[in-house]
Amino acid sequence: MSADIAVTILLLAIGTFAIRASGAVLGTRLARMPLTQKALDASAGCLIVALVVAALVSGPWVFWPAALVSAAVAILTQNLIATMVTGIGVVALFSSAGMT
Repeated sequence: MSADIAVTILLLAIGTFAIRASGAVLGTRLARMPLTQKALDASAGCLIVALVVAALVSGPWVFWPAALVSAAVAILTQNLIATMVTGIGVVALFSSAGMT
């Protein structure tokens, strides 16, 4: 292994540790403020929506019917596992039928 690669790995490891440590420190301090707590509570849902929209925009057309059926299942059942299995199942169904 060359020195450049070793230095790069070391710097990335230090950066990763610094990000994780700062997250732990800031997380304990920021969670005390009500506005920050609301933002942190909403961030997981916002991340999921962002990932789904990015997949819909850049993915194949079969993602659209899968998203619509999954949204219906999510609204009707309020069950995350059922929603995920439904979306994967619709994509698998279209793919196995050669409709991708």
